[in-house]
Amino acid sequence: MDTRIGFGWDSHAFKAGIPLRIGGMTLEHPEGLAGHSDGDVLLHAITDALLGAIAAGDIGSFFPPGDPRWKDADSAIFLKLALEELQHAGYRIVNVDTTLVLDLRPRLDLSPGRCARAWPTFWAWK
Repeated sequence: MDTRIGFGWDSHAFKAGIPLRIGGMTLEHPEGLAGHSDGDVLLHAITDALLGAIAAGDIGSFFPPGDPRWKDADSAIFLKLALEELQHAGYRIVNVDTTLVLDLRPRLDLSPGRCARAWPTFWAWK
């Protein structure tokens, strides 16, 4: 099996009155990330990277932002499909490295320990 590397990124504007979802977690904050789905920039970027690594297109080709089926959708659905596509193509994940650039007040607890407790359902890799 050859090694593949995918690169994904995502960006959404902050908007008052909607939940803030990052990495599949809902975080306490007065503003969330506006998007057609739940606006989870971390899961969107990882999904895009996985699809790109196997040359399967990008997140927008699988989940078009104008499609009403994906309005307010949980981004875990997108990640699950990307993981299925990866497996179907005969690949497996060896490593995922991410960086979040956020300018938020107050600061959020996105410590590795908190994320590790929240993510086992996503990362059930074999």
